Amino acid sequence: MPLVLEWTPKILFSKALSGVAIEVLFAFPYQFAFLVVGSLLVHSV
Repeated sequence: MPLVLEWTPKILFSKALSGVAIEVLFAFPYQFAFLVVGSLLVHSV
């Protein structure tokens, strides 16, 4: 039983880390595209 208690925080931590990584991976392309489109609009005006 102590082994389970020892592993639980590590599993939760790795899950949280992978969740953050996935969010970053999904958010970054959108932000990048937004910046590119925004700069194009600014330059075209």
